[in-house]
Amino acid sequence: MSTNGSPPFLFYLAGNILWSYFSGCLTKTANTFVANSALLGKVYFHRLAIPVSIVLSNLIAFGIQFLLFLVFWVLYLIKGYPRVEPNLWMLSAPLTVLMVAGFGLGGGIIVPAMTTRYRDLAQLVTFGVQLLMFPRPSLFQFPQCPISIAGLSR
Repeated sequence: MSTNGSPPFLFYLAGNILWSYFSGCLTKTANTFVANSALLGKVYFHRLAIPVSIVLSNLIAFGIQFLLFLVFWVLYLIKGYPRVEPNLWMLSAPLTVLMVAGFGLGGGIIVPAMTTRYRDLAQLVTFGVQLLMFPRPSLFQFPQCPISIAGLSR
């Protein structure tokens, strides 16, 4: 797959960071209602608090991975690699992370509601998310997509 002139390591690292955040949010929320059924039966609180807390806690791991990406990006920038210069597409990174968090939370809310009735659905979702990782790089092929290389393609 063409990386459109950017370093392949940065190209795939950017996509892998976003994918790991999305898949972590989706798979960890798949079993929340079943795993916390004792707590939900004893204390009344908003049921959406558990999936939202999982999405927010995964944001910490995403932040660490993104800082590592920025370190490598600065190293490539210092070495003078072409197509690694900063541009305006980098301003869309927070919006992209917000959209990925929304997709992870949305899928993560649908699955546990169905998992309370069909317990094996959580394992099916985990397996399905792992399978979706393999065709994923085709999503980052389009140069118009700002999440493709987090601002490295323009």
